[in-house]
Amino acid sequence: MKGFRWGLFYSLLITLGVYILWVLPWSSYAWIVDPQTWLVEAGQYSVVGYYNGSYKGHYYQIGVLLEKDGIWEKYNRNPILSQGDLGTWNSRHVKDPYAVRTSKLYYLYYAGTAGEERGYSIGLALSNDGIRYDEVGEVVGNGSFPVVWVEEEPGPYQWNMLFARNGSLWYTHSDDSRNWTEERLVLTDSRGTVIPGDLVWVAEQGVFRFYYGLRICNGKCYDRMVYTDFSNIRELEKLEEGVVVLDHDNLSVTPRGISRRGTSDWIGYITVFGASEGIREYIRIASSEDGKIWNWTDEIGFLGLPNPGADRWDAISAENFVPVKEFEVE
Repeated sequence: MKGFRWGLFYSLLITLGVYILWVLPWSSYAWIVDPQTWLVEAGQYSVVGYYNGSYKGHYYQIGVLLEKDGIWEKYNRNPILSQGDLGTWNSRHVKDPYAVRTSKLYYLYYAGTAGEERGYSIGLALSNDGIRYDEVGEVVGNGSFPVVWVEEEPGPYQWNMLFARNGSLWYTHSDDSRNWTEERLVLTDSRGTVIPGDLVWVAEQGVFRFYYGLRICNGKCYDRMVYTDFSNIRELEKLEEGVVVLDHDNLSVTPRGISRRGTSDWIGYITVFGASEGIREYIRIASSEDGKIWNWTDEIGFLGLPNPGADRWDAISAENFVPVKEFEVE
């Protein structure tokens, strides 16, 4: 083009690019420079599950794992959920994630607190893609370690929750995922503290299998993996004390995430406490053919051992991984 100053045009173009990359907030151009985010939106990655972590005394935050071509990896913009603003109910920690996916949304339940002395409450955040969440807020007061089950058959109180309160297990239900009612105590284990893990439907036996960590203190405190069965979640009144099925040589183990494929392929994502000096928690995999007899199947750790020297949000602690639970409901 005659008279057009191409040199000036290219200089302006380069200047604009530098401005976008260095001046605008990260969220404004993430879709340009972050192919992983774009691939999630395009359906090339799928969301696998969530866990919480911490780093050098920092507060707990929640991250997501993604899968592409059978390979799992951490989302490169973790954490996806952090503590709230000063003065809010979750201004110090957000942890214990439990995600439910329906045909429309991801529902991420989690525990939060403004300070350990104030206790935890359970909150809810919603997402269309599983990585960018809008917080709904606190939905259950005085509770932690939520476990959520959605009944696929229509009816009142389709949403069910088990959660920890004062060392015991409680139950509540909801007809809309946000407003929970009729809280009731369903399990106090005489041996120790109950730490809710996960819930699996065993169709061939017609029972729900509930896994939890049992914290037994005798000089020192250790968690053990325990399970108990029951038949009807909507009418749940009382659970029997469970059977111990897994421990870890004087380390604490908590079965926060359990998944099942077929009738003989059970996988447990087990949080191990006190792994080594400078590391608080990490995650190992255990497997079972019947959901009752469990064996360790990895040597290093499912998420890898956290690295106390790393400058990373989950460098000291990576725990409480739970795979996304999918339900065929609107």
